[in-house]
Parts: sequence; structure tokens; C-alpha cells
Amino acid sequence: EMCIRDRYNYLLSKYKDSFDEFSSQMKLFTPEMDRELVEALSIVSKNKSVQIESLDTKEPFTKQDIQSFNSIAKTPLDLLYKRIQILVKVNKYIKDIQRFIDFSPDQGNHRLVKLYEKVSYLIFPERKDDIIKSIISAYTSNPSREFKVHRITAQIHAQDGKVDNQGKFSIFGQIFREASKYPYNELCPYGSGTRAFCVKFLGEGSIDAGGPYREIFVNFCTELQSKTLPLLIPTPNQRNNTGLYREKWSINPKSTLDCHEKLYEFFGVILGITMRTKDYLTLNLPSIFWKMLCNQTPDLNDLEAIDKFTVQCLDDIINIEKKNIDAETFCDVIDQKFVTFLSDGSEVELIPNGANTQVTFENRKQFVELVIQKRLDESRKQISWIRRGLTEIIPEAVFSIVGWSNLESMICGKASVDFDLLKRNTSYDQGDENHPTCKMFWKMIKAFSDEERQLYLKFVWGRARLPVNDADFTQKHQIALISSYGDTRLPLSHTCFFKVDVPEYSSVDIMTEKFKFAIRNCAGIDIDNNNFMEVWEEESDDSE
Repeated sequence: EMCIRDRYNYLLSKYKDSFDEFSSQMKLFTPEMDRELVEALSIVSKNKSVQIESLDTKEPFTKQDIQSFNSIAKTPLDLLYKRIQILVKVNKYIKDIQRFIDFSPDQGNHRLVKLYEKVSYLIFPERKDDIIKSIISAYTSNPSREFKVHRITAQIHAQDGKVDNQGKFSIFGQIFREASKYPYNELCPYGSGTRAFCVKFLGEGSIDAGGPYREIFVNFCTELQSKTLPLLIPTPNQRNNTGLYREKWSINPKSTLDCHEKLYEFFGVILGITMRTKDYLTLNLPSIFWKMLCNQTPDLNDLEAIDKFTVQCLDDIINIEKKNIDAETFCDVIDQKFVTFLSDGSEVELIPNGANTQVTFENRKQFVELVIQKRLDESRKQISWIRRGLTEIIPEAVFSIVGWSNLESMICGKASVDFDLLKRNTSYDQGDENHPTCKMFWKMIKAFSDEERQLYLKFVWGRARLPVNDADFTQKHQIALISSYGDTRLPLSHTCFFKVDVPEYSSVDIMTEKFKFAIRNCAGIDIDNNNFMEVWEEESDDSE
């Protein structure tokens, strides 16, 4: 014992200056800087298809890789590299003790759990994934339900422009009514390729070997992000065509009826099923949604991401003295009562009798704080309903570990279709990637827009998003070359098997024309798939 202590004191005295300098450097790091550093490492590692711990810690990224991170963008790289070495060590120790932590709700091992939660922002995603997988896999069921859906009914209802408040006509609503006949916690499969239920498309010749099931989740997203269902609405940024993230949809604060509560709860069930089966959802939801789902506190940046105009107005009011406006001239310029508009455009009072209470120079800070709080809390009730459904499928303990951005990627996958990721996970039948037709295929896919790549995935797989990384692929994307088909034929997809039959077209232009027609017009699922192959040929015959 003395030898160890003496050795420690000797090293401390010998390297005291270096130690003090290093210690003072490490004290500069805030929790937000560490969060951004871990996120930056996560992005770089995903792009390189390696784990963070496999990166070169001496130079894991460049200045360009961190430009979008406000807290660390201006921090010297050598300092960041030192911090990364500390984070790697911390994660090694966490990995060693992780197996001793029991996250189950009926255990009393609270101290280690609380410690884990406290430092969760320092933990690398792969470490979190391990513990999340162990928690989720401990709560599984073997669902065997078949749910029937009439998609024509849903289509007619949507074309009439009606909102399905009761969940009777939409595809989402029909599945909700089928699923709500049973306890939701029976819909708990686990692992890529598993299913929470089987689907029968009424009036369509479908056999659910996986394709119709995946197609349902694409249909859900289409309906949720439209006027068909009352659950989501375009963000103010989308409606006003201003600010960033104009593609996002937010919770509808007006949807507060009992029927809406049940639909929101089922929405949470669907999110949970997706976490289990990795049938990624093409949902464009803002950071405030994911943060509140994880019980994390949203801030002004999250409000700006959905309503930049309001944040600009608040900033003008709080800093109005910079425009030479004082207490005497304030009301000449600002005629504002203690009210604000929510995301759906409805007006609400911020204080009792707020509609008759004038904002003044003296109380303007109170007004701004109340607006921010009201807007950040406007959908808290609906989020609680979603979370109730979500925790029927995913144990509560997961949400004390997972970060909001990680939760989003677990449910939504990659928003853009990664060309290299898809190509790496492709196998070939009757050829290889050097075959002229395969070369044309990849040239075409590379030239596709993100929307067209998503449509292609939906056509060939029934999904619009790829898994996050190579390890999550349970099926390889398959390309089968069909030499007997010529330029008149369309490609044929087998969504249950992630496979596409590609005729040997004579040029990339003809291939592109046929594929664009197929991905936009051949969305139905039918046993007699040859009908799709013959559509173009019949049209060509008619035109002659």
C-alpha cells in the first residue's frame, strides 16, 4: 500500500505542472460541449462505418466536421482530441460496470442507475445501444394477430378532404381499431425483420410475407403528415416558408378530445413497435417533439426550429432599447396584449385577463418569458398520451438513457438514402456490380434526388428509409438481371424480399424513364405482379 502511495506522490510531484495544466484545460468543458463532442464523434463514426472507439483518437475528425456545432466549433482541435481520449477511457469503464446495473423497474439498484443517467450524455451511442437492446429484449411477446385494412376506403375518405377524427376510415385508424381490441403490450416483437402483426389488404391479392406489413408503416406516415388525421400539423415555419426545417410537422395543440387521446396513444404504440423492429418511419418531427418524449427540457432553439418568426419578434421586444425605444415610446411602437398564438394559429391568454393587459416596456421581459414557456408547453398533454402508448411497448427505463437525437434515429433511421450504404448492402443475381446493366443502375440511383431514392426504397422494400448502419440490415438489397426482358418492360419488385428484377435496358436514359414510372405509379401490392411488367408494353402497343 505504501509503495503505491509513494509512487502516486512521486508521479504527482514530478508531473505536477503538466497535470495542473491538463486539469485546467479539462475544466473548460461544459456538459453541452461534451454532448456536442460525442454527437460529432457519432456522426464521423457512422460515416466511416466504425465504432467511435475504433477511430484514431489522435485525429478523429477535422475542423470541417465540427463547424455546425456551436459549443465546440471554435475550440482548438488539440484540446478536443485530449478530451476525446478522456471520453474513451470513461466509456471503457462504463462498459466494464454496465453489466452490474439492473434497469428493471422492480429492482432497487437506484444509485448506479441514477449515476448512469447523470453521465448519460458522456456515453457513446454504441454503449447506449447495448444497454437499450438488453432492456428491450427482456420485455418481448410473440404477436400473431392479423389486422384487416381496406385501403380503398381510406383513399376515398382522404380524397374527400375529410379529417378522420374518430379513426374509422384512414389506414392508421383502421389498424388502430383492430389493435385496440387487444392489450397493446402484446405487440412487442424484438429484432429486425420481426412483426407486431400481419396485414390483410382487403380487395388486394396480397400475401403478407413482410411487404404489406412494411407498406402499412409508409401509409401511416403519409396520413399522419397530411390533413387526413388530426394529430400533426405543419409547423409555422412550414406554413410561412421561413426559417430552417420547413419540412417539419408538429403536434396539433387543438386535438384534445377523448378520441384524439386514443389516437395519440396508438401513435406512441407505433413508435414503440418501430423501435423494436426497425421498420423506420419517414416522419419529419422537430427536436422539441423528441426532447419532450425523452423528458428532456426544450429551449429557445427548439422553438425557433418550428417558429422563427415568433422568436424574432420576441428578440425585437426584449432588445428594443437597441432601436432607441424607451418606456415613453414603447407603446407607440408595440401594441401587444398578454396573448400569443399557438402552432395551430389559435390565440391563448398568458395571464388571467391577458387579452386586456397591455405589454409595456417594464413588463416586456415577463411577457417574453411567458410566451416562450407557453409555446414550449403547448403540446405537453398530447406528448404525455403518446408517451403512455410508447411505454406500453418500450420499458420506461430506456428513456432515461437514450438521448433525443438517438431516439429519433432509432425510430426514423436516416432521413436521406445513403447511396454508399445501400450499395455496400447489395447482392446480385445473374451478374455483379461490374455488369453493364448494374453499372447503369447505380449511375441512375446516384443521380436520383432524395425523394426519388425514397420512392425507390418504397417500391422495392415497402420502406422509405434505410437502416442506420450495416449491422442493422437483416436483408440484403438484391438486384436480379432479367436478360429476356427488353426496353419495353418495367422493373419488377418483390417487397417481401427487398429484391428488384431489372431488365437489361439498352441505355441509362431508358432505364431511368422506366424506373421513374414504376416508383411513382406501381404502389399497389398484387399477386399477379406480371401486370406491372406489362403496363408499359401495353401502352406502347396502344400507341402504335
